[in-house]
Amino acid sequence: MPGFRNGMCHPFKPYDREEEKEVNILEIPLTIMDGSLFKMSLEEAWEKIKRLVDETEKNAGVITILWHNTTFDEIFWDEWSKLYSKTLQLLKEKRAWMTSAEEIYEHWLALGIKQS
Repeated sequence: MPGFRNGMCHPFKPYDREEEKEVNILEIPLTIMDGSLFKMSLEEAWEKIKRLVDETEKNAGVITILWHNTTFDEIFWDEWSKLYSKTLQLLKEKRAWMTSAEEIYEHWLALGIKQS
């Protein structure tokens, strides 16, 4: 399902319960994957995307999107590829910082997330 696992829209260091310590990686949680939207109508998927973008914006969080390249097949998936473009347009209008995982990692470290 699209959304925030454990209510998280921020990168975090996972906790290893067996070792009883944080794992020295920064996890950037996946928020939306195209395949998780296919159970919905396009309209429902768009409404879900807008709600997630708005919630992420309110919490100064990170929204990650996984859109598989097979979804850009114009014969079978044309409307879903258009939904991806529409999503990017929404993010552009909101002046979202669209970047790489590496830059997110560096940004979070600069905010004071310590490395183990």
